[in-house]
Amino acid sequence: DLGLSVKWAASNLCETGLCDNPWDYGDYYAWGETVPYYQSGHSQDDPCSSWRSRADHPISGYDWVSYKFRTSGDSWNNVKFSKYNTDESHGSVDNITELQRGEKSGETIDDVARAKLGGNWRMPTKAEWDKLIVECTWTSVIRAGVNGRLVTASNGNSIFLPLAGIRNNTGLYYFGDRCYYWSSSLSRVSYNAFCLFICPLNKYPSVDNEERYYGSSVRPVSE
Repeated sequence: DLGLSVKWAASNLCETGLCDNPWDYGDYYAWGETVPYYQSGHSQDDPCSSWRSRADHPISGYDWVSYKFRTSGDSWNNVKFSKYNTDESHGSVDNITELQRGEKSGETIDDVARAKLGGNWRMPTKAEWDKLIVECTWTSVIRAGVNGRLVTASNGNSIFLPLAGIRNNTGLYYFGDRCYYWSSSLSRVSYNAFCLFICPLNKYPSVDNEERYYGSSVRPVSE
């Protein structure tokens, strides 16, 4: 409880639920997908889940071609979507800008935190990441040998965010150096979604946006 509008999980999300430790990287998810991709040989030393290929996709990696909501295209400028789209140049427009959680009739559960944890758990919105940045103090710390940020609220409570990097295709990049944590919010351009971004070049964290197919970390919140 950081005294904000939602409560924050103490650890990242993995395929079986919340990670055992705050410094665990967890699993990596494309935006709006609820199952990670894996390719042997490109893991951290102690991944949360066993490595295997995705039987439901032709490519075992994070790529536009294997992205769940992609209907055609292989780059940001020509990809078209079946869902979460506000721009007709990227396919049929539905103007859905927040990941669905199965709360209304006919909705699917595209929020991986809700899919894995149930109850009131979900991914944070862009606004909730913005509030965390403004309302808390951010300190660079090392926990169990893992670089990260200690996020401390005015009530004295804190969470630790490991710098878990990002996955692109079958590679894991920037782990220990920077991190990207998904929000549930679509960006202003439909091929991107908003995420928390931390890197050594920036003094403060920011809410940035990344292409939806990237494999990024998820830190759940609870209402």
